[in-house]
Amino acid sequence: MARARRWLSLSQAAALLGVDEATLRHWADQGKVQTFRTPGGHRRFLEEDLRVLTAPARPERGDVAATLRRHTLHLVSGLPAHRLRAAPWFAALNNSFRARAREHGRQVVELLANSVDGTVERREARRRLRLLGQEYARELRAAGLALSQAVEGYCFFRDLVLARTVQALPAGEVQVKTARDLGRLLDEMLLAIVQAYEAPPGQEAP
Repeated sequence: MARARRWLSLSQAAALLGVDEATLRHWADQGKVQTFRTPGGHRRFLEEDLRVLTAPARPERGDVAATLRRHTLHLVSGLPAHRLRAAPWFAALNNSFRARAREHGRQVVELLANSVDGTVERREARRRLRLLGQEYARELRAAGLALSQAVEGYCFFRDLVLARTVQALPAGEVQVKTARDLGRLLDEMLLAIVQAYEAPPGQEAP
């Protein structure tokens, strides 16, 4: 059964929108808000029209990508030092590799953002992430880290990227979809790391 339409008076509509009556009257005169007149000349507003105006805006793909860059790129250069110092996998890395790891991180974040905003197709993003994962694994293995340590280090970075990005987005469908899509892309890189460790040196998957 169709829901009956509810008509609101000027004062009721203004209260719903959180504005004063003069402002709403001005908006109606400018055509920004649809209004109807009763035979007596009083304004009436359709509640469902006003609900659309009060609904939170849905972030566009470009907004999500900008959020990803804004809230995660700085992490690559400023990861929580107290947590890193306590991690055995981090202590095993020399300063030269740490610098390269930061560059890897920047590349990953930029690639994720480009995938979100459509600059890079999802299939191509997966391919590049697998290549980055293989390179990351080769360098970690050469540094003497075990697979478990490599995975621990990667998951540390992965969790920070996901948490900071999702927390910065408004709760709802876009937030859930972004977390799912980024998680799947980052899983591609994790899989490549594991496969590269398991393959004999020089025989990693292309």
